[in-house]
Amino acid sequence: MGYKTALVAPPQLEQAILLIRGQRVMLDRDLAAMCPVVRVDPGRGPEAFAEVAGRLPPSPWFYAGGPENHPDLVERISRRHRLWGIGAEALRRVRDPIQVAGVLNAAGIPAPEVRLDPRGLPLDGSWLAKPRASGGGIGVGPLTAREPDD
Repeated sequence: MGYKTALVAPPQLEQAILLIRGQRVMLDRDLAAMCPVVRVDPGRGPEAFAEVAGRLPPSPWFYAGGPENHPDLVERISRRHRLWGIGAEALRRVRDPIQVAGVLNAAGIPAPEVRLDPRGLPLDGSWLAKPRASGGGIGVGPLTAREPDD
């Protein structure tokens, strides 16, 4: 499933607490030398981040990677912790490929055509398929086959 990180950080880095889910062991070691690290069980899902963040004193936080796939999580944590970055509502908008393409086209900026349903598209690799919730390029590739349920 990849890794997800979120940081709840008071202004002093040595008091920061990194929440990490996944296999980025080297990242843990690097940051553990600078601040406490709390590993979140990868099987527990995004809710585990909200639980840990809920036990921490209110402080600024930011996220990188997987939490961008979970605007509700960003919103929930941001109720207690001041977010340094893009908020949940803006995150929802930029994660909507139809809306992003529409904004770009309205501004005269070229954008590729976007479809949410692959039916009727050629399977010759001329279209790019991307999961709606992924990170790091996982699952991105040329459209060469129908989904199993098609």
